Amino acid sequence: MLRILINEETTIYCKKGDNLFWVLCSHGYLFPGNCGGTGRCRACSVFIKNTGKTVKSCQYTVSEDMEIHIDSSLNANAASILTDYQIHKPDAAKGTGYGFAIDLGTTTIAAELVNLADGKTMDTKSTINSQTVYGADVISRIRTGASPEGLLKLRAMVRKNFASLFLDLLSLHPEIGGRIEACTIAGNTAMTAIAAGLTTENLGSYPFTIKNPDTIRICFSDFFAGDSEMLKKQELFMENLLLLPNISAFIGSDIAAGAAALHLNRDENYRLLIDLGTNGELFLCNKDRGFAASTACGPAFEGCFRSRRIHGSNVFDMLALLRKRKLCNAEGVLADPYFASGISMGPDIRIDMELIRSFQLAKSAICSGILMLLKQAGLSEADVTEVYVSGAFGFHLNIANAVCLGLIPESFKSKVTISGNTALAGAHLALTVPDFLEAIQKLKQMTTTIQLGDTEGYEELFIRNLNFPEKR
Repeated sequence: MLRILINEETTIYCKKGDNLFWVLCSHGYLFPGNCGGTGRCRACSVFIKNTGKTVKSCQYTVSEDMEIHIDSSLNANAASILTDYQIHKPDAAKGTGYGFAIDLGTTTIAAELVNLADGKTMDTKSTINSQTVYGADVISRIRTGASPEGLLKLRAMVRKNFASLFLDLLSLHPEIGGRIEACTIAGNTAMTAIAAGLTTENLGSYPFTIKNPDTIRICFSDFFAGDSEMLKKQELFMENLLLLPNISAFIGSDIAAGAAALHLNRDENYRLLIDLGTNGELFLCNKDRGFAASTACGPAFEGCFRSRRIHGSNVFDMLALLRKRKLCNAEGVLADPYFASGISMGPDIRIDMELIRSFQLAKSAICSGILMLLKQAGLSEADVTEVYVSGAFGFHLNIANAVCLGLIPESFKSKVTISGNTALAGAHLALTVPDFLEAIQKLKQMTTTIQLGDTEGYEELFIRNLNFPEKR
């Protein structure tokens, strides 16, 4: 066995010939924002003291004892995972016992312990989704989960994450053991399919049908089969886990539950939910009809930038500053002194042309998606009375800079409310409000899903919105 010393404090062991990335992942060192071990990004980079070189761990074969350094900024801190939300909580039905509400995200998993008697949150816990070792984006998970073997691996990781969250919350409140009555889970279609044990091959190609359009109840003992520790403690937990319903292949229960939690369809006025997480989802509706779409913005905003030690929301601030100082033009081209080398924005932080192009692709996808939903609904920007921005990335977004760079129309600036983790809010309300599932179903029945890439005019909009707004 070969010895690997990590950050001069932790020693792990592996066999000669093992891949360093998978060795690190198997010992709990996760790299959010990675490309799934294909070598396309730098998120899994580590410094090898033996050689004095920084390498992509996914491309490195261990051949001798070694000492390495892992930048702590590459391993996300669970404490920073978004569990806050801003919604109105209606009076809860006076139930008994306790329940878990879970947001099963592609990158992160957040859990609440809820008192069912008064509907109040007692505690929260969160963790990185261990599946990130197979890639940061949902498409990577769909590919892995398309085979029975891959599905087993992904589901085992969800099971392990859930067990850790449940046991942590129970350890903080041991007096509730045996009185946990329910668990509701919101997530995108792929994540909930994996949790339900459904292969994802249907989500990887046209016509993108879904196997889990409705609520699914999973028996506790079936879900935790193979986990002897959890099965021994089964009497302390609920009998079933409830997966909330999805709308379409790319509009999952996280968005549906979030839209219902915000009560977007409360009257004749149109409201828009923009969820900015690992992926970007848009939901526009009033009391009579709704339109929803999904875009692949998250990996560009978070994954690409995190691999450079830059978080996505900070990139907005940096680029807005460069625009205001006229160091970057509307086409996204840096001024002559910086075109080739980029601009240093701090220690180990550099804005270059590659980063700007990735950013422009992501922001155009969101802005163009918004405009296309309005077009499909026959509405103008003025017809939207309120705009909610949710998700982990959206929570830290400076709206003025988002408008400056063209993520959202300028007319929305005064209409925006930062709403936090609305998926977790929806899972919470599914525990505490008796008719909440009916509210999700009502939204589902009135909503048309728009496949942006197949919609006439979207490509033209996307190209037009690549540039930054001129008048800033």
